[in-house]
Amino acid sequence: MTTPIVLTHTTYELVLDPQAKTINIIRSGPVGPGGPPGEDGDTGGVGPAGPVGDTGPQGEAGPEGPAGPEGPAGPEGPAGETGATGATGATGATGATGATGPSGTITDGDYGDIEVSGGGTVMTIEDGVYGIAQPKTTLTSSHTLDSSDLGRLLTMNSSSGLTLTLPQDSDLTWPIGVYADVMQYGTGQITVVAGTGATLWISGLTAKTRAQYSRIGIQKVTADTWSVFGDLAAS
Repeated sequence: MTTPIVLTHTTYELVLDPQAKTINIIRSGPVGPGGPPGEDGDTGGVGPAGPVGDTGPQGEAGPEGPAGPEGPAGPEGPAGETGATGATGATGATGATGATGPSGTITDGDYGDIEVSGGGTVMTIEDGVYGIAQPKTTLTSSHTLDSSDLGRLLTMNSSSGLTLTLPQDSDLTWPIGVYADVMQYGTGQITVVAGTGATLWISGLTAKTRAQYSRIGIQKVTADTWSVFGDLAAS
C-alpha cells in the first residue's frame, strides 16, 4: 500500500493520497467531523494462480455400459495337418451271380451287332454276307442300284438285254467297300453304266456280261467310284 504524502505549513497541511487519488488541505485548528468515505477504487488485477492442490480420492466406478457390437471375423487360419489314414474296412461279401439272359439268334436276311471281346469294337454283319444265305432279287427290267440291293445277288432276266445304273454317293450312301453280285439270267446281255457324277473302273473288258449265266461283281471303292469285275465281255 502507498503511504500518503503530507506537506506541513504554518497554517495548513497538504495531504496527497495516491491510493485514494485524493488531495486534502488541512488547516490548523480544531479537527472537524470526518467526511464521508470515498468511493471504492477500481479492483486490482488478478493475481497469479496458486499451486495445484493434491489429487482427491478416486470415486466409485460407475455401472457397466452395454456391450459394443461384435467386430469382424479375423482371417482364417492355416489348415491343420492331415490326419493319418484310417484302417481299410473288411471286404463285403460277393453278391449272387445274376441269371443268364436268353441266347440271341440272327436269321437269314437279318443283321445284328457283335461285340468283340476285350476290344469293345462293334462289328456289323450286314445283310447278305457270304456264309449265311445271300438274298436274291430278280429283275426283269433295267434298274438303278438302291439301298435295298446292298450285298444281294441281282438276277436280271431278259431276252433283249437290260441296263444296271450305278449312282454317285449323294444318291446312294452305301459304305465304301460294300458290293453286290449281278447275274445275266436271260439271253440278253446286262450293261453296267455310271450315273451322273459316278465313275466305273474296268480293266481291259467291256461293262457287259459275257453270256447267259455270266456273273459279275460291283463294289464301291470310293465315294463316287465303282469297280466292275467278273465274267465280262471282251472289248
